[in-house]
Parts: sequence; structure tokens; C-alpha cells
Amino acid sequence: MKTQYRCSCGHIEPKWAGKCPSCQEWNTLIEEDVSTAKKVNAASHRDSASRDEKPKRLKDITASKEPRIVIGMPEFDRVMGGGLSEIASMSSLHLPVRGNQPSY
Repeated sequence: MKTQYRCSCGHIEPKWAGKCPSCQEWNTLIEEDVSTAKKVNAASHRDSASRDEKPKRLKDITASKEPRIVIGMPEFDRVMGGGLSEIASMSSLHLPVRGNQPSY
């Protein structure tokens, strides 16, 4: 009997692993017999809402007009869509988490 291990995301591994290399989730690989395994369409693993959506053309997608913080480096500001968003600037502050307070 030949076995393989399938994750809930659809990824298949020849050997068991604790963490799926595709979706990075732990303990999601389930053993299945290769000789009786059905061929599964990748779309069947997606939620039903994503199956109902049609692909959109880039010209039909509108970008949000949230305020931007201009850094002053033209190339960086261009790549970041006109500067940093407030969310990006907050996450780049690297505030210490509880329990990791600096000692002075």
C-alpha cells in the first residue's frame, strides 16, 4: 500500500510532516491510500464564496483613497502607492510586545 498525505488546502506530500509547506498550518496532513485516492480538483477545496466570484480586470479595480505619509524617497513613495498608509506606518514601528519591555 502506497500512501500520501493531503492537507486541507489541497497540498500533497509524499511523507508526513507536522506543518504543511504550502499553507503553513500545523497538523493538517491526513494520510490517504494512493491506490484509492480520488483525483480532486483544487477548486473544490476553496470556499463556496470564492468559487462564485469571477476574475476582475485590473482596470475595473479601484484603489482605496486612504491618506498616505510621503517619505520623501521618490521611488519608495511610488512603489508604496504614493507613500505609506497609516496601517503600514503603524506596523513598521516595531513596538515591543507585552513581556518584552526594554530594560534601562
